[in-house]
Amino acid sequence: MSINNYIKNLLNIKDKNIVIDTENIIVKKVKYIDTKFIYGKLTYTPEVCPCCGHVNESFNIIKYGTKICKIKLPDVSNIPTILFLKKQRFLCKECGSTFSAKTNIVNEYSNISNDVKRKIAVDLTKISSFKSIAESNGVSPNTVVRVFKEWNKSFKQDFSYLPPVLSIDEFKSTKNVSGAMSFICTNSITGEIIDILPDRRLFKLDTYFLRFPRRVRDQVKIVVCDIYSPYMELVKKVFKKACIILDKFHIVQNFTRAFNMARVQLMKKFKTDSHEYRCLKQYWKLLLLPKAKLVSTHFKSYPCFKGFTSQREIVEHILDFDESFRMIYDLIQNILFAIREKNFDTLKTILQEFKPDEFGEIYIKIKAAISTAIKHLEKIKNTLNTNYNNGKIEGINNKIKVIKRVSYGYRSFDNFRLRIFLCFYHKKIYGLSHKT
Repeated sequence: MSINNYIKNLLNIKDKNIVIDTENIIVKKVKYIDTKFIYGKLTYTPEVCPCCGHVNESFNIIKYGTKICKIKLPDVSNIPTILFLKKQRFLCKECGSTFSAKTNIVNEYSNISNDVKRKIAVDLTKISSFKSIAESNGVSPNTVVRVFKEWNKSFKQDFSYLPPVLSIDEFKSTKNVSGAMSFICTNSITGEIIDILPDRRLFKLDTYFLRFPRRVRDQVKIVVCDIYSPYMELVKKVFKKACIILDKFHIVQNFTRAFNMARVQLMKKFKTDSHEYRCLKQYWKLLLLPKAKLVSTHFKSYPCFKGFTSQREIVEHILDFDESFRMIYDLIQNILFAIREKNFDTLKTILQEFKPDEFGEIYIKIKAAISTAIKHLEKIKNTLNTNYNNGKIEGINNKIKVIKRVSYGYRSFDNFRLRIFLCFYHKKIYGLSHKT
């Protein structure tokens, strides 16, 4: 292998018409940074004129000087590399137009090589800011943005398919969308993102999903969502053959939040420097633990208590502060136990036998939580009879938060949406970037 071919292989230059000046490779400082300068020449005999289409016969197209182009190449051994390519110019005698020799290592009117753009595309799939990507590739942030927007066409929604099990949720989005909340739907089984919409209002969701043909919407048999009434109305209207499954986490959260608010209301009845207030404030996590997980055999010193005590003794001590609070605690514990054991009959019995008149006004949130559960009993039954949940979509939402935080927020929803797709489909992007 000649030195010329060796260097071209090293630089991933596959254009046979480019010849590297092997004796003119130097390193200079550019803005106090060592930069490798490589010089080369591009020339060939054109077959046709790109302007008029005339075939090159009888020397109708002649050489007409050269043009030096400065091309940014990927770093070599972490050293910025620049190719000064002397392109041959041509003159067409038929139409009088001039043009330059073309190469596949760089697009026309660009000084950033395609290899660098592919590297930027791969970096965009990682959770990092545009600024850091620009710095690592030796380009401007605007260049990164241009490469970023080139991928927008790759993530147009396909209205010919919907999965049989659909998960829907929302996440905190950009400020320019309604309520700063965006809608997301995924394949509940695979976790693949179906689409992200800027608005979660019912009429907007109706308009979007009605763009899918009826036969496609009928393929959806199960929809998993949280306790948000517009989502349930959406399913009834758009997905006629689908049943609704409430996410188990949100069902449990509905009761635990209500119980915790009841604890706060009870806490406010005591003075801030009292023993009762400090116990209710400090040991709220123990009150939310299942009874079975409370340790009763391990004794140690706890704040607010003299001597050694156990977790179970602390909880029993707190429950002695108020009889109604003890009854609420036992009620919530029984409800959560029935949910964990997937015993719908027991859960239904507990909820229907609940008598709100037995509790004071400070426990109004408990009453509201139980009323909500009774209203959605059939959907809760579906939840307990299946293993579907919104765990994967909640994991996606957590990663979205990281993407947003690393970039210090997004002003454009379209850019935010595209970045999410790039980060979640890095394998797809990596493959496409190497084919371009």
